[in-house]
Amino acid sequence: MTDADASQIRHGQKIGRFVVEGELGSGGMGVVYMGHDRELDRRVALKVLRGTVDEQQRMRLMREGQAMARVVDENVITVYEVGIEGKLVFLAQELLDGGSLRQWLETKHTQREILAKFTAAGRGLAAAHRAGLVHRDFKPDNVLLGKDGRVRVSDFGLARSLASATDSPTTPYDPNVDALGRTSQDLGKSPMATMTRTGAVMGTPLYMSPEQHNGEPTDERSDQFSFCVALYQALYGDVPFGGKTTVALADAVISGRMQPPPRGASVPSRLRKILLRGLNTKPADRYPSMDALLADLAHDAWRNTRRYALVAGLGLLVAGAVVGGYTLRSRTDQRAVIPSRRTVAVLGFRNLSGDKTIDWVSGAMSELLATQLAGDDVRVTPAEDASRARADLALPNTDSFSPETLAKIRERLGSDAIVIGSYLQSGNELTLVAVVEDLAGARTKRIEVKGSPTELPALTEKAGAQIRDALGLSTLAVAKKSFAVLPNDATAQREFIDGTAALRAYNYRGAKQHLLAAMKIEPDFAPGHVALAQAYAGLFDADASHASAKQALATAKTLGIDQQMLVTAQANELLGNLSEAREHYQRLFAMHSDNIEVGLALARLQPADEAIDTIEALRKLGDDPRYDLAEASAELARPDPPKALELAKKASAAARAKGANLVLAEARALEGEALTLTGELALAQEAYEEAGKRYETAGDQLHRLAVMEALASLAVERGQLDEAFGKYNAIGALRLQAGQEAAASLAWSAEAHTLALRGNLSAAEKRLRDAEKYKGDDPVAVPTIDYVAATIAWGRGDAQSALALADKCTARSQAALMTQCLQLRGEISAELGDVAAARKAFEDGLAVAEKANNVLRTGALQLALAQLELDEAPGDDTVATKVADTALSVQPTAAARGAASLEAQAWIVVARARLVTAESQKALEAMEHVKKQQQLRLEVQRVTTDGLANAALGDSETPLGKIDVVKADADKGGSINLALEARFARAQVQLPSEQGKTELDAVLHDARERGLGRIVKLAEALASPQP
Repeated sequence: MTDADASQIRHGQKIGRFVVEGELGSGGMGVVYMGHDRELDRRVALKVLRGTVDEQQRMRLMREGQAMARVVDENVITVYEVGIEGKLVFLAQELLDGGSLRQWLETKHTQREILAKFTAAGRGLAAAHRAGLVHRDFKPDNVLLGKDGRVRVSDFGLARSLASATDSPTTPYDPNVDALGRTSQDLGKSPMATMTRTGAVMGTPLYMSPEQHNGEPTDERSDQFSFCVALYQALYGDVPFGGKTTVALADAVISGRMQPPPRGASVPSRLRKILLRGLNTKPADRYPSMDALLADLAHDAWRNTRRYALVAGLGLLVAGAVVGGYTLRSRTDQRAVIPSRRTVAVLGFRNLSGDKTIDWVSGAMSELLATQLAGDDVRVTPAEDASRARADLALPNTDSFSPETLAKIRERLGSDAIVIGSYLQSGNELTLVAVVEDLAGARTKRIEVKGSPTELPALTEKAGAQIRDALGLSTLAVAKKSFAVLPNDATAQREFIDGTAALRAYNYRGAKQHLLAAMKIEPDFAPGHVALAQAYAGLFDADASHASAKQALATAKTLGIDQQMLVTAQANELLGNLSEAREHYQRLFAMHSDNIEVGLALARLQPADEAIDTIEALRKLGDDPRYDLAEASAELARPDPPKALELAKKASAAARAKGANLVLAEARALEGEALTLTGELALAQEAYEEAGKRYETAGDQLHRLAVMEALASLAVERGQLDEAFGKYNAIGALRLQAGQEAAASLAWSAEAHTLALRGNLSAAEKRLRDAEKYKGDDPVAVPTIDYVAATIAWGRGDAQSALALADKCTARSQAALMTQCLQLRGEISAELGDVAAARKAFEDGLAVAEKANNVLRTGALQLALAQLELDEAPGDDTVATKVADTALSVQPTAAARGAASLEAQAWIVVARARLVTAESQKALEAMEHVKKQQQLRLEVQRVTTDGLANAALGDSETPLGKIDVVKADADKGGSINLALEARFARAQVQLPSEQGKTELDAVLHDARERGLGRIVKLAEALASPQP
């Protein structure tokens, strides 16, 4: 067949068992067709080499197929066949219908979406590395997408085994090839045509690492460099290294001469640090693996996810231009020195008319007065804080307070003046009486103004001028009121005020009713749509919440620039577009650096280091327990639990002294989180329970739900699996009702794990399928499912699947889950008899746990390593004594912290070590500390170890019945390995009887069949004649 014939294959032509259905794209080396697999009835992509094929081209395509076939991963494209048809060499692979990552990047996407796609592609690279391959040509063109969101790394034509990475990865440059690796024929062609032209650079210069440009050996860190170039380009809109020619580009890459980031680029500094590490010119200075790089990316994503789950967008209510008592306005005076200012709290007005239909006027006048009073010399306490203070201090509905009450208000709000009063409507006249309590000057001033009830803005403008005068403030400092504080229509004003008041009281149904009425009258009032989105979120109606938030974005253009940025930030936060929300808060805070509420909103969404910088700037404004709260959250994300605990306790004490109920609730919740990480489970439970009660009292169900999840997790650590199961079941349903699919997936994964620990594997598998439906691309939900699936697979005796899933979990997870994945991998390897792999997994997990200051996980991994030593030297008294000492050092820590499962494990290891040293009575005494366990694995270990101790003391009959019970439980749940463990113990108890020997032989046979090297080794030692 001629060259032309090869490149012009017709529709319907057969290549092997595939029928050609059309051309998808072409490149300098080959053509890509859509094909139909007649035997399996599926569409495929067919890569066909052009013209006469030389041995180098043939080997390259064959190598691509062989390389891709070695990697089985959901993020690597599947190769079906590599073959020869006449003179044609072809490769048949999975066909994806969503184009390439490069095409996807041509449209606008959020940073979160970009990171999700690249993280998935990175997992594909990591899988290739684990299979012993280095890709050597990673770029957006070589990442293919499905319309369903699937991400696949493709085109392994340049792949090399890591074992043979010393092969020269390049050939001389071709002047006809541009920096993207395209010939003139390639330009404008389909990104699927990625086969590099023969004789050209082996790789794509724009994405190649320094070692590739230099023709030096490559390894997985070379792929990491290419990955970071592509991710940098996607986030910044430009490449990190510039050069008009390949030679100039190579020089810049090799010397590490990066271009300055484009102006206006908004990439968090922590993310930039990750990229810069991966772009280091020296491979040794990059991440040690793709897994490590992905763990850092996942950690950043996890922090934002965690924060959003706790905040839920409900603390950001804005009724108009005033946020936290500051009127937002364009300002060119960026003074470094923050002006000294008064702090005024408007606490509402009493309705003297006896007509409840005008109760809303109190809220309307409070909002309008806040706008009138706010300026460079006055900070007005946010309406939400004022409302909470009224509730926390149980303030009566009056227009005067006692000196004692005024002192409490000042302590609670930090205000040096308050405004209260009353109003009376008579016919078409409204009389407003405002009482100004100047707490700093110990003066009281009474102000009375009259006007039309339909002209509230004019009425409050008069009152505001007189109040400022009473406080000795200049009217020149009043901000220009260029924004809508309330809807224009009087009825819409009433409904909006009643709706926002209901929101502050967590009456979401009432808020929804009033806000819908307001928006029906005035549909272009963007702050109303934000408030309505918050109401829907509180009602767990995610679709409606998102629709309202999108409407807020659509109508925000009618607002002034500052208020537009604020509404846009709030709406994006409600939509989960955290990078966009953060960007707008950042711009606002740059313009209004003395705005506490905007600063706190920004810190909540920033990476830890940036958040702490923002909080330090806020501290210059004075004391506020919320600063410590925000910094505690940032320290947890670093992670530094002891520092976070110190700050959370400080915030709790200050909030308790001020009577700030919700601030105290959040502070106690953060204490609980920090205490959990430091292993203080009893104290953590106490903190969480108080937080939950305070959230419930306030009616804040979303935060209460987060506390329920934490208490369920604690129940697992305490060994109370039944309690945890009930909580997770309810939480999953509530999260799904709220539209929080990833959170529902996490709850149901946790429930499935609880069931697996109980030994009910069938029920665990069923619940995990529910979790699978809603995981999406969530950076926490996805690896959690891998972990639980690995646990179930191992329980079923499927070691290879369990190991693969544990590896995927390790690659995708952040520190807290990574330690569990590594421990599971170590336990599986130990049972298989692969001591070296087990030790490495345990030691890697221990390093992660120690770095994260996770005391309990550190103890668990220390015990795992100790048990490994004991199994490796079953008759060595010296080793056994050392193991017992290790376990006895872990036990008090576990006991003091209420970690019942860890404490039980420690005593079991002690007892097993005592059996080796022939101290059977001490072994039995150790087992007296271990009560019946809900976790089946621990219960099997408890019963079998106790049985062996009793048998060593002469009682062989009593243990057998108990062992039979746990074996039956394991059989019933499908836990094959645990059932074999029980049988092994039964055989040991009966030795040296013939029945015991017979049972030992059967156990040894089954263990060999299943590849359970640990039991094989121990059983062989028992079966061998003793000297």
